[in-house]
Amino acid sequence: SPVIKLTTTASSKWEMQIAADPTGTDIVWESNKLDGGSSVKPQSTNGKFAGSHLGRNTFKMGTYWIRVREPNSAGVWQPWTEWHSPFHVVS
Repeated sequence: SPVIKLTTTASSKWEMQIAADPTGTDIVWESNKLDGGSSVKPQSTNGKFAGSHLGRNTFKMGTYWIRVREPNSAGVWQPWTEWHSPFHVVS
């Protein structure tokens, strides 16, 4: 699995979703609520595979897109970002 690093975060808590298409129709991995750190290696111990990857524990070869969200200072989870940062899995 790839390691994904955030370039900035205002909060120590965050969530990530990964999709197999740029519009998020096929969300293939959803993180648990992540507490601390600015990087994550998506796997079944810190999230769940879903959509076309349901039952898997690794990513298929292909291109994927990411979106993230975090809570504001009052602890209210904010809307998801747009789908962005495409990355490729080659093996």
